[in-house]
Amino acid sequence: MLEPRVLSAFDRSETPTSLYFQSLDDMFAWMDTRYAENNRTGKAQNAMTLLKQGEKQSFTDFFREYTLLRAHLTWSPDTELFELKNKLNKRFRVKLADGVRIETPEALVKRCERLEIDLEELDHIHLLARIYGTDTKDRGSKRGGSTKPSSSSRLGRSNASSALVSATANTSRPRVLADKYKNLPRLTDTERTKFRKEGRCFRCREVGHLP
Repeated sequence: MLEPRVLSAFDRSETPTSLYFQSLDDMFAWMDTRYAENNRTGKAQNAMTLLKQGEKQSFTDFFREYTLLRAHLTWSPDTELFELKNKLNKRFRVKLADGVRIETPEALVKRCERLEIDLEELDHIHLLARIYGTDTKDRGSKRGGSTKPSSSSRLGRSNASSALVSATANTSRPRVLADKYKNLPRLTDTERTKFRKEGRCFRCREVGHLP
C-alpha cells in the first residue's frame, strides 16, 4: 500500500483518488502512524523499566512521568499494581507496609496521594523543630559559649514545643473536612511551596494553622 500511495503523490493517474496524499506532510504523518507505533512502545517499555521514584521526589512528579509512559503499554491491573508499587521510593513503601490490603492500581494511587500530604506535614513539623533548636543554640553561642538558656530562650522553646505537640496531635487524629474542601484540586509542587511560605493549609487553603 505504501508504494502506490507514495507514487500517487507525484502522479495522480497511477492510483484511485481515495489513495492520494494531499501533501508530503500528509504522507509523513501516515508513515509515522503506520510504522512508529511499535518503536514508541519499545522506547516506553525501556524507559518504564528504568523509572524509579527518587528518594526526595514527590509522588506527584513521579506519577506524571509514570502516566506518560504507561499510556503506551498494555498491562493487566495486577501487573500495573505490582509495577507501580515496586517503583515507589523506600519512604512510601515503608508507609504502605502497614497491613492494609490494596487491590487495584487506582486504590494505590489514592493512598499515595494521601501519604504525600501526610509526609509533607511531617517534614514541615521537623523543619520547625530544627529552626527553633538552631535558633536557641545560636543565641547561647553569642553569649560566650554558655549552654544555659535564658528565661526568654526557655519561654520560646516552651512555646515551640507546645506548637509542635499541637501540630502532631492534629496530624495523628482523623481529619474531618467541610464538604466544600473535599473536592478541591490537588496542589502542584509550586503551589505547595507557595502555600508553605504563606502558612496556608494544603487541604483547606486557609491561613492560621499548620497545613
